[in-house]
Parts: sequence; C-alpha cells; structure tokens
Amino acid sequence: MASTVGERLSEALEDRGWTAMDLERALPDVKGSSNEQIRRYTRGGSDPNLEFLETASEALGVSRAWLWPGIGAKRAGAASLGERSLYDVVSAETEEQRQTFDATLSKLRGFQDLTPLVKALFQNALARWIGPPRQKTFEECEDRTVQLWGLLLAPLEKLGTRGELAAEPSHRRETDYLVAMLHALMLAMPEWD
Repeated sequence: MASTVGERLSEALEDRGWTAMDLERALPDVKGSSNEQIRRYTRGGSDPNLEFLETASEALGVSRAWLWPGIGAKRAGAASLGERSLYDVVSAETEEQRQTFDATLSKLRGFQDLTPLVKALFQNALARWIGPPRQKTFEECEDRTVQLWGLLLAPLEKLGTRGELAAEPSHRRETDYLVAMLHALMLAMPEWD
C-alpha cells in the first residue's frame, strides 16, 4: 500500500496508464501541474498544492481523500464506507429519517459553504466515529454529528479566528485547516470493517 502522496499519485497514474505528461495535458491551467513538477511529486521531492490535488484526483478518477492525506477508499465516490451509504451507518432507515439527518447537517453553522472535499471528509469521519452500522440509535447518530462539528470548530472558536479563515475569498486556509483537523480526528478514532 502506498504510504506517501507521491506513491499514491504514481499508483493512480499507473492505474490509468498515464505518464506525468498525460496528467499535465489534462490539467493545463492548474498551478503545480507541469510535467517536471508532477515527476517531483512522484519522487517525493515536494508535496502538491491543494488545487492540484483536487483537480488531479478528479482527472485520475481517484478519491481526493485517498490521494491526500491517504484515507478512505481509492476510487472516487467509494469513500471509506465501502458499499454502505452514510444513511446506513447513521441508522436512517426511512425517508423521513434521511431528511431529518440532511437537515441536521444543513443546520451546522457553515457546513453548506464547505467544499465537497471537506463535506466528504466530515461524513467519513462521522461514519468512523459512529462505528459499525446500526449499532447506535438515530438520535445518538444526530448527537454525534453535532458533537463532531463542535470538535472541529472548537480550536477556531477558542482562538477567535473562525471569521478570519472564512472571510478569505478562496477559503483555502479554512479548507486546509478543516482537512488537517478531520485527518487528526480520524487518526484518534477506531477503525471498523
């Protein structure tokens, strides 16, 4: 199993049958996507920027979270839940419960403004924290959702910097923070199959 972003990038290129030059052609306007830079990434000489990671993962058909920071399933859309949906994990058995859970997510302050990557990582972290499917009640799953959101934002609120991160036009710093924090939280959570 590939352990660095460069190794995973090499693996994704190989799976697709592409060279660094092919990826460069697929990402003509992306910073850090020159043939030379991509080869540097695959050799471990430097790490790619977030824009490159997001667009390269899409072009290569792999999960952004798998490419970096190396969590979840390799294929885009598979997430770390395997064949299960987040609704299976949170015990949302009826359409009403699914709508209630979606409403819970949408009520989290700022959740709807997040990038798709951060939303997916949050849901992966939530699924890991909830544990094996159908082990907790629907209400417990909703409580864990709110608690995880609180854990994620607690350092920003304690430092009083949440507004500063969210005010940036690109949201780059906020996205980087949230990805790093979610990764750190997932490292502290037990894994399950």
